[in-house]
Amino acid sequence: MEVVNQNIALREDKNLLVVAHLSQFLDYITGFGGLIVPLVIWLSTKDSVIGMHQHGKAIINFQLSLILYVIIGIPSILLRELVYYS
Repeated sequence: MEVVNQNIALREDKNLLVVAHLSQFLDYITGFGGLIVPLVIWLSTKDSVIGMHQHGKAIINFQLSLILYVIIGIPSILLRELVYYS
C-alpha cells in the first residue's frame, strides 16, 4: 500500500475571508445567495486557506440561525396578531 503525502500548502488569503463574509449581503441585493455562496467558498477552500474553516463555520452558523429565526419569528408574530384582534 502506497502512502501519499497529504500535506497541503496553506496560504494566507485575507481577501477571500472578507469576500466570504461580505457575500452574506447577497440576500439583501439579490434575495438569495447569502447562504449558498459562502457555503461554496467555504467548502472549496477550507483546507487551503488559513482560518477559512473557522470563519466558514461561523458564517454558515449565522446564516442558519437567521433562517431559523425567520421561520419561527414570522409565524409567531402573525399568530399573536391573530389572537390579539380576535
